[in-house]
Amino acid sequence: MTAPPQTPPNPPPASTAEEALPKLGPWEATLWMGHSFSALLGTLGAGHWKVSPGNWFGCGFDLAFASFNSTLGLTQKLVCGGKIRRAELTTQPVFILGHWRTGTTWLHELLALDPRHRAPTTYECFCPNHAFLTYDWLTSWTGFTLPSKRPPDAMPVGWHLPQEDEFGLLNLGVPSIYRGVAFPNQPWPDQKSLELDALSPAERERWLNRWRWFLRTVLARREGRLILKSPQHTFRVPHLLQSFPRARFIYLVRNPLSVIPSTIRLWKTLSSVHGYGGKMRNTLEEEVLAMFARMHQRVEATKGDVPADRWQVVRYEDFVQDPVTRLRDIYEQLSLDDFSVAEPIVREAVAKRKSYKTNKHTLDERLKQRIEEVCGPYAKQYGYW
Repeated sequence: MTAPPQTPPNPPPASTAEEALPKLGPWEATLWMGHSFSALLGTLGAGHWKVSPGNWFGCGFDLAFASFNSTLGLTQKLVCGGKIRRAELTTQPVFILGHWRTGTTWLHELLALDPRHRAPTTYECFCPNHAFLTYDWLTSWTGFTLPSKRPPDAMPVGWHLPQEDEFGLLNLGVPSIYRGVAFPNQPWPDQKSLELDALSPAERERWLNRWRWFLRTVLARREGRLILKSPQHTFRVPHLLQSFPRARFIYLVRNPLSVIPSTIRLWKTLSSVHGYGGKMRNTLEEEVLAMFARMHQRVEATKGDVPADRWQVVRYEDFVQDPVTRLRDIYEQLSLDDFSVAEPIVREAVAKRKSYKTNKHTLDERLKQRIEEVCGPYAKQYGYW
């Protein structure tokens, strides 16, 4: 499988008017404040240390936090390492797959409401080096460093809400394309971290071991069926099965005419909020389209590894229209536990979110045509055109 092209044949011209994007408040934490020292060196190295002068102070601040995280991380290994190593990984997890902006976050949050389930939290993913050691006392007074809403889509933010385990890997120093958020004028780094196939056997085993260690730190705090969500995991089905042969998979799909512009804005917003400088490259649109096609091809090539009764496709449009019914269907079709235990909690959460409005994106004719060209096989397969 080839990586998305770093320079498309005819990149679209840069916009003459800069899109208004959010910025961090002076008290809000950056994505990099949870890095270990070696992880931050890796992120900066992936961007060739091209930090803009206006971000030198912030970068130095992040390096200081990274030193603190590494020190606490070593303390956690010494004090709590035995308990973490003894945590069992035999919970037959549920993996929520799908491209960015297909509704995976909302499904993740609803599944995590079940008291029998266990999803990594934002704190565990953003401070993975020492979360087991510091969770109770640091979360109690650091909530003010988080924005009240996610910048890309106004979804709620909180230390105790479910989060992508990919961020935990990123903060532990495991290579991830999320490193590219720091330097938006450069192509996505760490392309091998997607499928994992191009890694050497030793590199791949190291990746899997660090991931399993992170999951053990989560389960050592509280047991339960793991509910894991990460768009990048959509590329990794064979390797996920290697660690969890009895895993269940939910694959969310959505109209590409909504997904692509929303994903483009996602990457722009993340880099605006957490970037170390530089304007967004004008090849981003083509890279997003290539990544979408690459993910679809990978799913088609690997979904056959999963027995049919453990692979469930969910259309975003059906899910948001009636989340409770769709969730009940998921429980039944994947042979999860009795849904009636979670249903009252889920209904309450859905009722609280009824006023939520999704973002609206302007779609020019040129981009619409490119989406139809690149995403046609996916769209036809799932009935979007």
